[in-house]
Amino acid sequence: MSLQGRLTRWNDDKGFGFIKPSLGGQEVFAHISAYKGRGRPKASAQVHYQLGMDENNRPRATRFRTLGAGASTTSAGVGLAWLMMLVVMVVLGAGWQQGRLPWMLPVAYLGMSLVTYLAYRVDKQAATSGEWRVSEGKLHLMELLCGWPGAWIAQQSLRHKTRKTSYRVVFWCVVLINIAAVSWLTLSPDAAAIRDLLGFPVMAGEAMIRWS
Repeated sequence: MSLQGRLTRWNDDKGFGFIKPSLGGQEVFAHISAYKGRGRPKASAQVHYQLGMDENNRPRATRFRTLGAGASTTSAGVGLAWLMMLVVMVVLGAGWQQGRLPWMLPVAYLGMSLVTYLAYRVDKQAATSGEWRVSEGKLHLMELLCGWPGAWIAQQSLRHKTRKTSYRVVFWCVVLINIAAVSWLTLSPDAAAIRDLLGFPVMAGEAMIRWS
């Protein structure tokens, strides 16, 4: 049964708040994981919710959304993030298959994406429970070290770090820096010594230049 109320309090950093039922009665706890609307909840918003009880028999919303909000767009964002991850892995995998890239590069993207996703998850849980957070600097460093596809998936699927504009700007700058650095490392003649050090395959044209 869908009930109606008003979101009287909302802590966006920790991802929870309280709904005051329109018919009166005890306030209902609402957690971001139960939110099914677009964007993020805001204090004073009118909401539809389904009532349940927690383990201590206190009222909580099992689902809620702001009035007039349609289905969540989270799935579209998650799908786009996964598509980008797939594109990155296909490009890197094709480069390795053709002998243009070392096997360690796709492995680095895959491994660091997993590590970065888990770091986001830990930070999300810490934000909700009030525990020690993972610093933004550490998250950005992991993104820079080839973990940005996993970070993007985490942002969309966990609904974490999606509203802070300054963080989003730095994130996309990190993505561009990583792509530019990998492109330079892979293609630039000036990076030949570094490629040798990292075990990159020697291209035919590059081998002819060295032989001559």
